[in-house]
Amino acid sequence: MFLRSMLDSSVQASELKLLDRIITRSDEEAALVKAMRVVFPDTKHLYCVLHCQDNVREYMIKTGVEIKVHQETL
Repeated sequence: MFLRSMLDSSVQASELKLLDRIITRSDEEAALVKAMRVVFPDTKHLYCVLHCQDNVREYMIKTGVEIKVHQETL
């Protein structure tokens, strides 16, 4: 909420609101994604592909998927 209030009260906020498309990007950290949606509700949010790959790799290791499948999947 702090960021939202700062944007609403600053000169830069008016410039920001004039932009057609604001895109936010992060890893899949749930709290950060939620905060981005609260602060920038009309934006497109993308996930960082490197973090997504790491999450998939970690899941495959944890669930016992063969190394060969890791390489093919990623």
